Amino acid sequence: MNTVMETTSISSLNVEATVFDNGLTLAVVDVTALSTTLKTAAKTENKSDFDTALNGIIAERVSWEQNEFDRSNKKLYAILQTCYAMFQAMNSTDAEAKAYKIAFNEFCERNQFVFKGSTHLTAKIVRCVFGDDRRRVSNYGTALRIAAEKNINLSNFFTFIETCGGVEEVRRDKKVGKSPEARAKVGKASLHGEVLGSVSSDVLNGKFDASAYTDAVLLLATKESDGSFAIRRVIQNSTVITTALASLAKDVKKESEKTVVEDSAVSDMQERDNAIHLAIAA
Repeated sequence: MNTVMETTSISSLNVEATVFDNGLTLAVVDVTALSTTLKTAAKTENKSDFDTALNGIIAERVSWEQNEFDRSNKKLYAILQTCYAMFQAMNSTDAEAKAYKIAFNEFCERNQFVFKGSTHLTAKIVRCVFGDDRRRVSNYGTALRIAAEKNINLSNFFTFIETCGGVEEVRRDKKVGKSPEARAKVGKASLHGEVLGSVSSDVLNGKFDASAYTDAVLLLATKESDGSFAIRRVIQNSTVITTALASLAKDVKKESEKTVVEDSAVSDMQERDNAIHLAIAA
């Protein structure tokens, strides 16, 4: 597909546009031009420049919905890229960014957009551009916010969205937890801990399958009124045993950390005592 880079004008802002051979035009707002427009609007009583710029982005969104929604999502990504450019222009604490945010907030007030104090700036921008569609505001706002958290450059935003499989698929990186098998390996340390009790009987041995034994066997018991434990079942199902050992992993880890702290304290005391003895001997 052939592309041509050219400079055009959308909403009186200079933008760099990629024109595809199918006629589709993708525009990326020049952040400097946008900053200049917002700065000018923030310092004057006439807010028409700011309104014109943001309304131009809204018009791009309307055009995409009415004319190109079914044909391609590339226009959507370009509109979101423009929203991301606005966010980057306002995402700072310097005087210029503050002026941008003041102008943006005034635009919201003039157009009766009301937000909670906790609403993220990306969600505000998306709502202004896409309207009161909660699903869009949530999905698109989240995509912009995650892009910001990942420090995605404006020039790489388009690629970032496509790599994720589309704006609806942008998700935060999830911490991959250990598998039950991995946790069970940690839990196996409990098999070498303190012995709480021991039991032996011909009945139990008769229920025990030596060929199925690996590292552990579960004895299902009930607490009796006389204080004893009545063993009801001998369990050697590997899945059940793995689950049981995995459930012990957290306790084993805590016990190990506690031991390290206690050993460290003992070591410190020994070093202190040794130092005292050396000092006395000297």
